[in-house]
Amino acid sequence: MSEELLKRVKTVEMLINLTEDFSNMIRYQAMTIADIISIAGENPEYEPLDFIAYINKEDKTDRNIHDIWSESVEKSSVLGKKEAEIMLSFGNMLGTSDISGQLSSIEIYKKRLENLLAEFRNDYQQKGRMYRSVGMLLGIMAGIMLL
Repeated sequence: MSEELLKRVKTVEMLINLTEDFSNMIRYQAMTIADIISIAGENPEYEPLDFIAYINKEDKTDRNIHDIWSESVEKSSVLGKKEAEIMLSFGNMLGTSDISGQLSSIEIYKKRLENLLAEFRNDYQQKGRMYRSVGMLLGIMAGIMLL
């Protein structure tokens, strides 16, 4: 259980880094959303974010990138409900305004992810310690019962 909490913390940290990379690529290189996603898919840091790989596997020639993003986030095995909700909304925002509007929106989503990260870190600190203690006690009890 404690490992699952830590995994959620790591996932949200990666999502925050992803939003920062999106922001930088939009700000300094004025890249298209499809190009940004493609570059993110090549970055080994984001390999655990399976929805990025799903997006890059899709044929984007006849499909809307927002639909592909939504489908990919929904079938992701690494995103919890809260992370998925933020990333669905994030994906639907991409490419819908000018550069300054996108950068402002990305900053809002980054803040939402940072708030979620603080919540998950708090859960990990409080519940993780408890899960590890209970696991140790159960191990000791099993050892005593075997004697």
